[in-house]
Amino acid sequence: MELSKYPHKEIGERLIIVRDILELSNNDLAKILSVSNSRVGNWVSGHRRFPVDYAIKLLRIYGISLDYLYDGKVSALPASMASAVASSPSVNKAT
Repeated sequence: MELSKYPHKEIGERLIIVRDILELSNNDLAKILSVSNSRVGNWVSGHRRFPVDYAIKLLRIYGISLDYLYDGKVSALPASMASAVASSPSVNKAT
């Protein structure tokens, strides 16, 4: 079994998709979550795992499912967001 250099990259890629759909920058996301820009950069790059407590905050504010962020289940997102993700040319998407 080969371990990825950045084992949290898929979560980071989904976080980027969500950020882009919401038309937020890393700086905006950092402000919303009350963290530094470098911390957001580590999450979206896959260098660090996106903590569940921040994912819950995004769930409460934007309705972003933890099932999507951590497992890629597009069907767990609100309909308008799922539609935007489905039309996104980005990463692998599970349904």
